[in-house]
Amino acid sequence: MDLSNLTIPTTHISRVKTKNFSEEFIKIALERFKLIDRAIAISLIHVGYDDLNFSVRTNSDRYILKFFNTEWKTEQVIYDYVKVILECKRVGIPVSELVESGNSVFIEKIQNEYCCVIKAFDGDTLEETKYEIFLAERIAKYLGQIHSFKFEIANNYDSWGTKNFGKEYEYKVKLLDDQKTKLVDKALERFKKIKFSKLEKSVIHGDIQKKHVLKNKEGDMCIIDFGCANFDFKAMDVSIFIAQVVLDPNLDLGTNKDNAQKVIDAYLKIQKLTDYEKSVIPDFIISTFAMYLLSANYVLKAENDDSQQTLDWIEFGARGLETFLDNL
Repeated sequence: MDLSNLTIPTTHISRVKTKNFSEEFIKIALERFKLIDRAIAISLIHVGYDDLNFSVRTNSDRYILKFFNTEWKTEQVIYDYVKVILECKRVGIPVSELVESGNSVFIEKIQNEYCCVIKAFDGDTLEETKYEIFLAERIAKYLGQIHSFKFEIANNYDSWGTKNFGKEYEYKVKLLDDQKTKLVDKALERFKKIKFSKLEKSVIHGDIQKKHVLKNKEGDMCIIDFGCANFDFKAMDVSIFIAQVVLDPNLDLGTNKDNAQKVIDAYLKIQKLTDYEKSVIPDFIISTFAMYLLSANYVLKAENDDSQQTLDWIEFGARGLETFLDNL
């Protein structure tokens, strides 16, 4: 397969250790996953900030070839990514299908790089399709099932993650304007009051957003992108989901609160939360908005990434804080 026209920006190559990363790595991966003779088109996926992902098309299907971000992720984090997806599949949670290589493994190592192949689900994201609250209630139940996984997985540091608000604030806040800094500072005050020792941990998804849930014409769903999976606080994961999927600044406050409660009630049918865990959900929601504003603004100012996704995340965080900071 001719990959000579495939351009990989340096901003994407920086996600892997091999700075002379080239199409040769892709060819080797396609060979190992038995796609080299079937692939008819391959393109770089620009959305996202983490792994190096490619869309691979055959005559009948589409696949995602993923090279993991080895600048941040350890070998154990990469293998735990597979472990969580396989466990989801085992208990009936709708997730992407991992493809075995010719060596009967899900992760292949090419020099210093790790890669896997995922069969793409034929559906639209919740951003692209009509979103209704009953869909969020379904997702909340799946989230409850994920939180039943009590096996520990390796710590997976997420520089955009709500849990790391305090640490990331220290250097990212310097690039915020005064108005946004005031909003983020008020969110940080709430974050610092959370008593983390009173919160239960489990396996979490860590980043359920509308881009990470697909739905097809038959109504089937698929939860994707477990790149932020971790062993962390259940209540925080529920809050991240509510912030990113359920709350809408265009709706009135009463409707937003009702929708959030419906999602929590659906989750509680599967998984328990203590009264204290329920009480800190608003604080985690606000912290999530603040972290997205902080991190996207940092990418814009420090890394000169003015892509639409970065601008959208800045707006998401700012509008979320402006709308909900004093109302949740």
